Amino acid sequence: MSAEKTITESLGDFAALLTREISQALALARYEAPFIEVERVRVCFGQEEVDSDSVIVKRYPFLTDGWDVEMEMGSTVHARLHGKELPVVKSRQLLDVFRGNQLSDIKGINTDWAAFFARHKVRTIGSLASISMAELQNLARERRSVKLWEFHGKARLLESELPFFPPTSLDNEKLYTLLKMAPDEIMARVGARRITAVEIERIAAVMEVLAIVLDSKVLRLTCFKKLIDNIYPRRHQS
Repeated sequence: MSAEKTITESLGDFAALLTREISQALALARYEAPFIEVERVRVCFGQEEVDSDSVIVKRYPFLTDGWDVEMEMGSTVHARLHGKELPVVKSRQLLDVFRGNQLSDIKGINTDWAAFFARHKVRTIGSLASISMAELQNLARERRSVKLWEFHGKARLLESELPFFPPTSLDNEKLYTLLKMAPDEIMARVGARRITAVEIERIAAVMEVLAIVLDSKVLRLTCFKKLIDNIYPRRHQS
């Protein structure tokens, strides 16, 4: 085991979930055996059975390789992680999912605009997002329309980072359907043990970007699973 590590912000939801579960278990234990005093709890979650109904395995599959969590019980509960360094995972963006889509998938780009960009060898959302400022200024001088800047800005919005979201029963829903669902409806559909309010907030921010950038036909055809499966390479099915 390596030296003690403080849980980072990216693992905040995980720590909060584990703290809550352990605190509830200790509260029950104290009720059943009030003379037991608990000062410290250590939990190993790297040895879970693959087929077990483990909250850790299902929600955080990329953290299940030989890690321990240590909880100090006092006036406040503190959590620390012990274990191997996590492998560096390249952050993934919405652009990684929609990079190869045709330009007409961006809201507002009609056949005329698509033909204009095609004449300049810009045919995909990824190629539009990667245009340099010098190239963009040349196109703007030719087209003389502020719409060009709008379309480029929309493509660049897809550089937003994708947050982690666990596999749920929402995987096969279309993005258009999810956009119409309120956060409390999503929580009720999936269950508080599967997702947290913070995870819903993060994915809602991503969905807001998609609603601004993409044409509704794309949102109606794209499953949520396509989006989420691009976040981490090792994704456990629910």
